Formats: sequence, C-alpha cells, structure tokens
Amino acid sequence: NPLKLGQLAAADFLKEIKSVVKKAKINFDRWTSENRHIHKKNFVKKALAIFSAGGGKKKLVYEKDGALWLKTTDFGDEKDRVLVTQDGFPTYFLADAGHFLETKSRGFNSKIMILGPDHHGYVGRAATAAKIMGIENFEIIITQAMRLMSKGEEMKMSKRSGEFITFEELIKEVGLDAARFFFLTHSADTHMDFDLDLAKERSMKNPVYYVQYAAVRCQSILGKSKVYSNVLKNIRINFKLLNTPEDMNLMRTLARFPEILEEAAKKYNPQILARFALELAREFHNFYEKKRIINEEKNLMLARLALIQATLIIFRNLFTILGINILRRM
Repeated sequence: NPLKLGQLAAADFLKEIKSVVKKAKINFDRWTSENRHIHKKNFVKKALAIFSAGGGKKKLVYEKDGALWLKTTDFGDEKDRVLVTQDGFPTYFLADAGHFLETKSRGFNSKIMILGPDHHGYVGRAATAAKIMGIENFEIIITQAMRLMSKGEEMKMSKRSGEFITFEELIKEVGLDAARFFFLTHSADTHMDFDLDLAKERSMKNPVYYVQYAAVRCQSILGKSKVYSNVLKNIRINFKLLNTPEDMNLMRTLARFPEILEEAAKKYNPQILARFALELAREFHNFYEKKRIINEEKNLMLARLALIQATLIIFRNLFTILGINILRRM
C-alpha cells in the first residue's frame, strides 16, 4: 500500500526530526500533524466553506479551468490563487488556511509563519488566508540561506550527489553551545556564513568562548574573594565608590538588560540577546583587565564584588534564555 508506506516514512522522518531538535535543546509545546489535526478534523473543508461564504465579501471563490480559485487580488495579492485543483485535491494554500482555522479553534489569535528564502511570493496569499480565517495578528518571517565555511572557503553541498552536512553532524563537530550561539547571533532574515574553524577554536576570537569566559571570570573572582552572595546582600555597600569609566560602563550595560529583553521578545529576535551577551562580555573583560578587585581597599572591593555578582546574574539569565551552558572553568 503506497499510502501506508508514505505514512510510515513520514512517521520515521518525524521521529528523526524530534531526536535532532531534542539534542539541539529546541523545545516545542505541540507538534501538529497536517493529516491528523488538519485534514481528518475537516479544517480544510471548513476553511473552504468560509472562503466560499465570502469572508465578508461576495463571490470570493470562483471556478475556472475545472479548478476552484480565491480572489486574493481583492486583498492586494498579485494574482488569484487556486484552492482546489482540477483533480479535486486541496492545494497547500488551502491546507494552510485550514491550519490557521485550527489555530484559531484552540483559542489563539496570533500566528507567526516561518518560510524559506524562496517563498517571498507566498506572503500575500498567506496573509489573505489568515485575515479571512480570523487571525488578528499575523506575521511572516522569511529565513535566509546559510553557508558553511572552512579555511576561508565555502563547503559545497549538493542534494543531487548526496553531499551535505546535517545539523546533528554540525553539533557533533563544533559542540552544542557553539552551534546554538553562532545561529543565535544572526537574525533569521539575514544571510549567514558559519565558520567551522572559528566555532571549534578555543580562544577569545570565538564569540561563544568569549562570552562563556567572561562568566567563568566572574565566578573565579567571587570564589577567590570568599565573599559570597548572601554576605553581599546583608551588608551596606557604598556604590558611589564605583566611579571610574570601567565601573560606570559595566553598570550602564547591566542596566539595559530589561529593555533588551523586552525588545527581543517584541521582535521575536533572540539575536538581540546574543549580541547583548557579547557587548556585556566586552565590557566585563575590559573592567577585569583594568581594575583591581580583591586587593583593593575593603569598601571598594565589596562594591566591585557586588558589581561582579550582578554581572554573573545577568550572564546566567542570558545563557538560560539562549540555551547556552554556563561553565565553571575553561
């Protein structure tokens, strides 16, 4: 039975995908099956009925050349789109409309659709379908291509010849922290060159190493001082002593974290947090290299230890959100 074989192949493929995303520390609250959740529950037929009813307008759906079409041009699309083919099969466009309706049925009024770089032409019709299905807030993110680089040259990959590198292989090659951080420092809508050699390098040139090393330095200083966080909480600290450019720049950077977090959430863009982690690491490394801490006068030492403790807290929050490990030593 070809259909049964196809279903088994799809199930094995999904199982493999779930295994990879688990290794990559990517969590999904729900997996939606187009067949089980959309088609079998008649959301495609319901979407077609809503289109046929007009979505507030008359004669949105019409027949031409044996197929059913939707007047997406009424909503600014460049041309009308097919809903049902001549053979009577629903198009991907109609299935997506059913998906939007299924999303709406679960109480959600917002939808973010992620598409590949060759799907710009799909934006208009998808927005039309979402609007008619009652999705109030709809946004599309167009991802861009990534190139794997090694020794300054692109690593050529070809589906036809079977030469390609999987994301699972990439994780094994460079480590999960480097793989995640390199992707997170680039916005989804920008092209990316993934430098394999840099990702494997254990030096300050490697951005994930640079950020993690800053957090390790924070822990090292606090450990050597033997002045623990519960002590810093219960003593009076004179923060006015933190008046050098390095002190002030680090404090200003820490103070921006709430607004950075809010901006990243509003724009659905973790790149903002990854870039901020690099900025914070740069300010801390500069502070560390130019200022004495443990051997300073006691009140100034306590003030700087409190500043380092605050920096470590922000690093821990950033790493937790970004899915990066905070290491004790490097």
